[in-house]
Amino acid sequence: ANARISLGAAYQQKGLLDQAVKEYWMAIFSQPHNAVARYNLAKVLILKNKPDSAITVFREAIRLNPGYADANVEMGKLFFTRGAVDSAVAAYRRALKAEIDHSDAHVNLAEALVKKGQMDEAVFEYKEAIKFKPDHPEAHFKLAYALAEQKKDQEAIEEFKAFLKYTTNVAGYDDWRSAASKNIQALGGR
Repeated sequence: ANARISLGAAYQQKGLLDQAVKEYWMAIFSQPHNAVARYNLAKVLILKNKPDSAITVFREAIRLNPGYADANVEMGKLFFTRGAVDSAVAAYRRALKAEIDHSDAHVNLAEALVKKGQMDEAVFEYKEAIKFKPDHPEAHFKLAYALAEQKKDQEAIEEFKAFLKYTTNVAGYDDWRSAASKNIQALGGR
């Protein structure tokens, strides 16, 4: 099964998604209780725009391994993008029950709590993400916005500055860096 999983991952990396699906199914066929194969299959199903199938496969991976934090986080992301915020919150909480230091679970839970209007709880979760991964740029950026929403301008400025510090020379954050700089100025920071 491990060889099939590795081959599936190689196909997935090359964008050969149908071949990846086949290899992951072969791994599952040879080892029906392999939660990793199911997790990888679900990730490919997301790429193939089959979210319902992905949720089903994630659920099976979690049934096989209830402590599979990454599977809960990914399933939560699917729920969130589909507007099922309460289901997303539940999935993120299950992930954190299994792995309290899962910073991405904290960030995603916070985002869902923001959507529900629970800003105090969201701020707490962003801070938890940063506690476990101090250089988590997304956590700093989103915490800054949450703090600004709460009119905690100085704290927001500090978080925007932390975001800028952790994204210096990191590709892919140009628009975010621009927004952070503008927000620092708008909030009265230098």
